[in-house]
Amino acid sequence: MKGAVMRSRFIACLVLGIGMLSAGCYEATFPLDRAPQADLQAGVTGPWRCLPADPHETDEAITVTVKRAGDRIYDVTLLETDQEPDRYQAYASVVNAATVINLKDLDPASSKPWVFLRTSFLRPNVLAIQVLSETAVGKAEASPAGIRKVLERPSETAFEDVSVCVRAKAP
Repeated sequence: MKGAVMRSRFIACLVLGIGMLSAGCYEATFPLDRAPQADLQAGVTGPWRCLPADPHETDEAITVTVKRAGDRIYDVTLLETDQEPDRYQAYASVVNAATVINLKDLDPASSKPWVFLRTSFLRPNVLAIQVLSETAVGKAEASPAGIRKVLERPSETAFEDVSVCVRAKAP
């Protein structure tokens, strides 16, 4: 039982950052921008094997696959062993010359389907994923303009570590 709970918590942490740290991630009913402003960081597309950044989380990796779906729009699939895949759509906004990923949960039951991520390469085939922290947003206006103001302020703690991924072999 504990393994199943840890796996599902890891899935939530990877995509939504829920429960990762005491504050969790900021979830929204809106994207930062209505349309993509840039491509995702070069090299992000393809399959990845991801583990949580927190060593106290599960040690079971999940497969995250990022594919271009259209002009600056990407399909993101999370596949956990023996589970149905979870599907998301992603595109990039630009804030202070930095890329912020708008990630939408495609499950129609999601009341707040949007989260905001950033990625960085630790090595050419090692990717770190961070999610915008609910604590960083605080009492900011719940709107694209309000979140953009939060992201425009320099902050080392606006994003929380969620996952570290290693490039996987294509199926």
